[in-house]
Amino acid sequence: MAAVFFSVAPLFFSQTIPWKATQSIQWSHFRERGDLRQAAQSAVGMKGRSGKLASGRYFITVDAFFDPTRSYVHPKAKSSALLSHEQGHFDLAEVYARKIKKAALQRLRSLEDLKKGFKPLFDAYYAQYLKEQEKYDTKTRKGTHPSFQKAYELWIEKELMQLQHFKSTTP
Repeated sequence: MAAVFFSVAPLFFSQTIPWKATQSIQWSHFRERGDLRQAAQSAVGMKGRSGKLASGRYFITVDAFFDPTRSYVHPKAKSSALLSHEQGHFDLAEVYARKIKKAALQRLRSLEDLKKGFKPLFDAYYAQYLKEQEKYDTKTRKGTHPSFQKAYELWIEKELMQLQHFKSTTP
C-alpha cells in the first residue's frame, strides 16, 4: 500500500529517492517494523515546480520520489512479489508526474499561466493519481493476485513509454 503526499513548492527532500528507470527500490530502502497491520507501505509522492530561468526560458518539473523514512515492511512479509507491487506504487507516481508535466506544457503558455494554473492543474491530476493508487491496490489485492499484478505492471510500462518525452529533467 502506498502512502502518498506531494508538494508544489520547491522542496528538496535529501532523504528521498528520485524515480529512475535504471533504479528500482529494494527492501533495504524500507524500515522494518513488526507492528504493521499490512505487509508493507511505500511512501511515494510527487513534487512540482515551475518558473522562469535567468535565460528567460520557462520550466516545469514534476518529479516522483520514494521516501525511505516513511516506508515500512514487516520483516516476515518480504518477498519479490511484494517488492514488485511496491515498485508499482512508485512507478504509478512517475506515470502521473509525467501526465502532469504533459498537461502543464500543453496548457500553460506564459509565466502568468504558470503562476495561476500550475497548482490547480497539479491538484486535479493528483486527485486522479490517488484514485489510481487505490484502484491498483484493489485490483491486484495488494499484489497477491499475480495475473492482475502482471496486467497492471504491463499497463504502467506502456504508460511510461507513451509519456517518455515528459520525463523530468530538473533545471
